[in-house]
Amino acid sequence: MNPCYQFDLFTPEQRQRFFNARYILTPQMDRMRYGLSGEVIECQGVT
Repeated sequence: MNPCYQFDLFTPEQRQRFFNARYILTPQMDRMRYGLSGEVIECQGVT
């Protein structure tokens, strides 16, 4: 795995939650992002 530059903004617990959860792609997507429906994860240092 090659982590992106935001990888360190997530705690190990939040990363574990993300990688173990199931997500569904939503219609809210564009060329910059995918919309995901599923378990919420928290990012450090971002308000």
